[in-house]
Amino acid sequence: AVAWRDLPSSDEVRSGKFFRSASGGHRRYVWTLRRLARADAVLCTMEDVSDRWGLEEALQNNEELFWDMFRQSASMMLLLDPTNGAVVDANPAALDFYGYSRDEITALHITDINRLPAEEERAMLARVSAQHVTMTGVPHRLSDGRIRFVDVSSGPMTTRRGTVLFSIVHDISDRMVAEERLKGATVTLETLLDAMADRIFFKDAEGRYSMVNNAFLAFVGKSRDEVLGHTPREVLSGEVARFSEEGDVRALAARGPVRLENEARDPAGHAWVVEMIKMPLYQENGELRGILGMSRDITERKRTEERLRRLLHEKEALWQEVHHRVKNNLQVMAS
Repeated sequence: AVAWRDLPSSDEVRSGKFFRSASGGHRRYVWTLRRLARADAVLCTMEDVSDRWGLEEALQNNEELFWDMFRQSASMMLLLDPTNGAVVDANPAALDFYGYSRDEITALHITDINRLPAEEERAMLARVSAQHVTMTGVPHRLSDGRIRFVDVSSGPMTTRRGTVLFSIVHDISDRMVAEERLKGATVTLETLLDAMADRIFFKDAEGRYSMVNNAFLAFVGKSRDEVLGHTPREVLSGEVARFSEEGDVRALAARGPVRLENEARDPAGHAWVVEMIKMPLYQENGELRGILGMSRDITERKRTEERLRRLLHEKEALWQEVHHRVKNNLQVMAS
């Protein structure tokens, strides 16, 4: 579990490793976290790197077994010269992905593929030569000139041929496109919400704000950073916070939208009426995702309704008086 405050900032990527038991033995994974700017989401991706670990273990135990696995693996693999980045070898999966023959790709330098400037290339080789490194979203050029975005997991490895850099390449182009679409949709949604006068917010399953629009921020008089990740008691005044929590309880009990009204007073003592609509949102497995809410000041509307009620009452009283007088006059005429 990762606390909100511990999540990466916008466009920052964090990564780590974990192990999971499976029917076929232990599987090893690399995970990455990326927080999407102002979105109600943190993008988490996981890659199974068991093949790479298996290959490294196989190399330690039996180099012939390693080369068999290298040739047969469906994962794209490259061997690089750590001194200059020249491509020493590539497995069939990599040849198929990049569109080269083995002779063609081994005549290339890694900068012919990743298009890095020479200075960055030297820094990258030095870093990878010292430890295992995972790089995400690296643009790689194919033989036909197309650019694909990949994750690359690299590290030093010693073979009978000497020390090489062993890299496993994973194509994430489709994922990158999906991320960009999500970012675009998020920006569109934020623009729409910020243009609305109603105060709109979303709270996660723990009751912490994860999305608010500009009208909400203007109402509470706080910045977005002062609101996101905090509870109503940390953001709102006591009376308003209690009203908000009451709405949460009623919406969760109803498992659907609820409408509430509440009268409060501002610091100057002026009375105002707020209308709040809340709706719980659930994941496909039935677990609570959070609560979507909207509130608006309906003080003027309530005053208008009260004036209309008074006018209607006055008209009804006038009509009764007219009816009574006409009835009396008819009785007098009849007598």
